[in-house]
Amino acid sequence: MWHATLEAPPKTPYGASKVTILIKCPHAYGIDPPRVWFDPIIPHVNADETGRIACSYLAQWTLESNLLGLCDVILGLLVEPEPEFALNSELCTAFRDTPTKYKRAVAKALKK
Repeated sequence: MWHATLEAPPKTPYGASKVTILIKCPHAYGIDPPRVWFDPIIPHVNADETGRIACSYLAQWTLESNLLGLCDVILGLLVEPEPEFALNSELCTAFRDTPTKYKRAVAKALKK
């Protein structure tokens, strides 16, 4: 299991906070994608209640994919979630329909 600490871009609902992800590579890593979670769990369109992350990069994993690219994509998700890979339907709806409500919901959840 790997831990990576990413600094959220400042002009996002996550502010300039540090976000930690856990990365677990399977035995067939390279062929199979890693599993990735936010830890601690943060509210995000592409994360479920356990913090597990889904995104296009993981879904389209190839032999050329790598962990650095994955970290870059996750940073991008903090700026612009991927609704087509949503695991949190409530936040996804807010993100699509009322972006200000989405930002408030994330900010409120982060303060808990």
